[in-house]
Amino acid sequence: SVQFYNQTRNSSTREMSEINCRKGENVKKNKPTDSTDPDSPSKKTSFQIQQRYKRKLSIILATLTFLNLIAGSIYVWKFYLQDPPPPYNIVNDYETWSIGENDVFARKAADGAKPLLIKGSVANRWYAMKQWNVDYLEKKVNTLSHVYVNTNKWFGPYYDSNKPFTPFVARRNPYKDDVTMKSADFFSHIKTKGEEQDMYLYYTGGIGSIGHWALADVQPIQEFISLKPDHNSINVWLGEPEVITHMHYDGYHNFYVQIQGRKKFTVFSPSEWKHLYPYPYLHPHHAQAQVNISNVNDTDKFPFIAKATGMEITLGPGDLLYLPPLWFHHVEALETSISVNVWSDSEQTPTVNKLFSNRIPVYEED
Repeated sequence: SVQFYNQTRNSSTREMSEINCRKGENVKKNKPTDSTDPDSPSKKTSFQIQQRYKRKLSIILATLTFLNLIAGSIYVWKFYLQDPPPPYNIVNDYETWSIGENDVFARKAADGAKPLLIKGSVANRWYAMKQWNVDYLEKKVNTLSHVYVNTNKWFGPYYDSNKPFTPFVARRNPYKDDVTMKSADFFSHIKTKGEEQDMYLYYTGGIGSIGHWALADVQPIQEFISLKPDHNSINVWLGEPEVITHMHYDGYHNFYVQIQGRKKFTVFSPSEWKHLYPYPYLHPHHAQAQVNISNVNDTDKFPFIAKATGMEITLGPGDLLYLPPLWFHHVEALETSISVNVWSDSEQTPTVNKLFSNRIPVYEED
């Protein structure tokens, strides 16, 4: 019996051990995963997801930063580096004629009464067209009188001290217009212009003012003076890059020949006068615009400039521009420039002179 008891006990013990082992295996199989265990599959999956989100977020932030830099660069270029758009309208609907050197053109151009760009004119036969440049004129010209000198590139508006309102009106842009210079100094300056400077030079005068020989260099010129052979003037224009002639109008037919360099004319019809704010006739700045279209800072003061419509005409060597009387024009030298023009009286000039020669009645109180 004792032996039977021991056998039974050992058998039961083995069975309990087997049962406990099986339970332990079941518990181990069914045991929930510990989320704090770094080696657990769920922990690894969550970590990988976080890493993927971080990478995507980094890519998004880098892309936004890049786009922001591009947008900032475009803004700076558009509003600070690029020339701002003009505050007026430009419609370049002028005509361009291509003619032969022996063709007549003056009367037909004047009858059209609109600005006209002419290519191939007789001016291309001039000796001046072939020989005039800064070095040539420096050797031929001794002295230049009445040189315009300014601390900025804007020459204008012209000041007529003979006008009645002169005692009451200060000069708007006090540049000098009576400086005498050695030609070597003048031409050396305009051909060695630097990026920054405190003096700008500009010269205009009758063609004989640079020497008696100069008129022979612009022959034949008969066609240019044919509108008024007895009432005209031939003038020379010399200037460095960027100098500007203020917006104004003339009472003459103007045939303007570009010999060296390039110039840009911005022109407006006489009908645009109300948008350009011309000074009255008795004002020292008469026949000129109050608004400076190269630097319109005060658009509140000149609101109608936004309604003005003009044309931009760029001249190169050999080009001829015809400008009718009373057309407003603003001129900018794009390069060192040499030009010759012919002014001829318009058909209305005698009538205008007669009108303004009449005495104004003045009544004095007793």
